[in-house]
Amino acid sequence: MNPIDMDNRAIAHQLELYAQLLELHGVEQKARVYHAAAFRIEKQEEPLADLPVAELIKLPGIGKSIAEKIKEITASGSFKELDELLERTPKGLLDLFRIKGLGVKKIKRLWEELGIDSLQSLEQACLEGKLARLPGMGEKTQQAILEGIAFLKQTQGKLLWLQAAAVALDIQKEIKERLKTEASPVGALARKEPVISSIELMVLVESPAALHACLRTIERLEEIPENSGLFCWRGIDRHYHIPVEVHAVMPEQRAFMHLMLTATEAHLAHHVHGQTLLQAALSMPSAPSEQAIYAHLGVPYIIPEMREGKHEWEWAQKYTLDRLVERQDLRGVVHAHTTYSDGKNSLMEMAEHARRLGYEYLGITDHSQSAFYANGLSEERVRQQWQEIERINRQLTDFRLLKGIEVDILADGSLDFSDDFLAQFDFVIASIHSGLSMNRQKATQRLLKAIANPHVHILGHLTGRILLARDGYPLDMEAIVRACAEHKVAIEVNATPSRSDLDWEWIFYAMEQGVKLLITPDAHSCEELEYMEWGLQLARKGGMLKEVCLNCLNCHDFLDFFAQKA
Repeated sequence: MNPIDMDNRAIAHQLELYAQLLELHGVEQKARVYHAAAFRIEKQEEPLADLPVAELIKLPGIGKSIAEKIKEITASGSFKELDELLERTPKGLLDLFRIKGLGVKKIKRLWEELGIDSLQSLEQACLEGKLARLPGMGEKTQQAILEGIAFLKQTQGKLLWLQAAAVALDIQKEIKERLKTEASPVGALARKEPVISSIELMVLVESPAALHACLRTIERLEEIPENSGLFCWRGIDRHYHIPVEVHAVMPEQRAFMHLMLTATEAHLAHHVHGQTLLQAALSMPSAPSEQAIYAHLGVPYIIPEMREGKHEWEWAQKYTLDRLVERQDLRGVVHAHTTYSDGKNSLMEMAEHARRLGYEYLGITDHSQSAFYANGLSEERVRQQWQEIERINRQLTDFRLLKGIEVDILADGSLDFSDDFLAQFDFVIASIHSGLSMNRQKATQRLLKAIANPHVHILGHLTGRILLARDGYPLDMEAIVRACAEHKVAIEVNATPSRSDLDWEWIFYAMEQGVKLLITPDAHSCEELEYMEWGLQLARKGGMLKEVCLNCLNCHDFLDFFAQKA
């Protein structure tokens, strides 16, 4: 592995894997040391890859042994002791670490008592009822594990959009260097779908054979010849095992093929006066632009992100593209965490970075007191933070920090701070972080009670989902959105890539109900403030209008909007 790929998160991942394997093999005390080191390293702001051992050992919890392992990881991607433990561990056993709710202690027990060493053997043991018969396990645990296995199967070979886009960009660069031609994303990548199951590219070439020859020289790609054809190379990415399709397109068919490869079948099936968009496109294989094809059918142009065959045509009947939110419309950012709770950067660092990105204000929303796992703030610590925010605001005359909070919605729908205290914040985001195993009725009622609280201004990561890791809790979404409209509660489009929540499919419905929306990064570091760019793409995909997006307000109007609720 190239040393440049080893950021702090990657280093922490390898040390955490070592800690898990130590625990699996019964070396628990040493495992705790490495668990703690991995946690600290992931939170460390300064990149560790280039630091010498002498500097690494100055960091809290990093002794000489761990520092030397960090240097090994940086050089090779692993280290000797980890490799030795991996050799002693059945390869399939590592897959069990990915199942929600199955910790190392349970995995160790299943391995030692039932000989389970892979997903297949675990699933078979569950189907035969062996886990349910183990003391301390039971039917409920067994069923939860089966559901976890099913979810893991469902998400294998898939990537978040940002990850897939990075893979695609790497391939695009290789193609451009070799063939001196243009390669662009199509399919789900071009539609900005949050989860990608196949990377598709379109390459402008006169010779498809030359493209095939080029792709065979790209190290990360492996061809599947039986699935490939003259105009479409198919294979997999060796790093992520995700399918890759690369289409050879003649330059004069660029617009026609981009539309064909980007739109879903449902979008192309839209018809006017007996003719479909697909038929209109087929009649214009050398169309000068995609806009010309839509115009030929007599329908408004639909941007690639929206070509899903969902509500884009209804949207286009009511609105025009110039009303879609754009980057230059975004004036401020809210939903950001600092070192006061579980963030990596200080208030001043977050403020300065947001200002450098061109924003006018940043809403700080550290966690409330019940979020002990995230160093949640007591009332006393909140007041200390307010004092620091006031000092910074006096220094930064052209920028403002806002006093917000991400308050936990407790199990009964009440909030983690009293109403009197919540009334003192500039704004309040209410979110669920615990007790996620709920049925539809319980989850809906929990949120409805929080929405009805007069001090709640924004509903955070609505469904609680973590893409490719866990499903969200089931909800009566229409009831939730209608309640937000009634109580004047805005809904965030949480732009953390693994959340992407509110789902883009609900943006149009929320707008139609009169709900205001925000794009929020849920940033836990300076760099994560840049998740706003992904949030903008999600917002546009869902059809978010400038006038609906609260980020488009200046600081005074943003605060006034919430003050009016009081």
